[in-house]
Amino acid sequence: MSVRQKYYEDDDYFVRLRRLNDNPRVSKGRDNALVSLLNGVPSGLEILDAGCGLGGFSQSLRSANRMTGVDLNPSCLREVEKFGYVTRQMDLEEPWPFAADSFDLILFGDVLEHLFATQDVLTSAKRALRQNGHIAVAVPNVGYWRRRLRLLIKGELKRELDDHIRFFSPRTLARIAGNVELEIVRSRPYTWNRESAGLLPLTWSWGFVSLLRAKSQTG
Repeated sequence: MSVRQKYYEDDDYFVRLRRLNDNPRVSKGRDNALVSLLNGVPSGLEILDAGCGLGGFSQSLRSANRMTGVDLNPSCLREVEKFGYVTRQMDLEEPWPFAADSFDLILFGDVLEHLFATQDVLTSAKRALRQNGHIAVAVPNVGYWRRRLRLLIKGELKRELDDHIRFFSPRTLARIAGNVELEIVRSRPYTWNRESAGLLPLTWSWGFVSLLRAKSQTG
């Protein structure tokens, strides 16, 4: 077991995630951005919540769709099972156990910034997509104006240490997606602890949610 796997399987990680999830506003803006990208809540889809945690990024979709949740942490999987998710404990950076054309929608809610093999994971996701399927990605924005200012003045992006090993802007996400023949259909900005996106442009927002599809698709 790698150090990264041990970290995310640990009970302390689950407790931290639970504490964060107890604030009902903490990810509302992100969730609203997802629903906006999807033009409302879809129904009847096969959806994979990849790195599901406690299911926060997929909660608005769970009642009308068939949900699968995968994560390294077994406590997280037991939580989402309560909402009817089919679950599997797995490392996203290892070969995926799903057949090609398995899902209509694959979600990565604040997951990609925790991965080393980002392009490999997106390649696995692309393979698991059905024709005309989509991938929805939520990531913090390294270009958020407060992060820019702190880096300029303090020489650091954040005051506290965290477990992010990748940093994204809209441009870098588009480049990484393009490297595996995915393209961004559209994106929405969001603020982590607010319900609305606010007035900031995408490149200066706290974070953003992007909808991706295979480049060969049209429409």
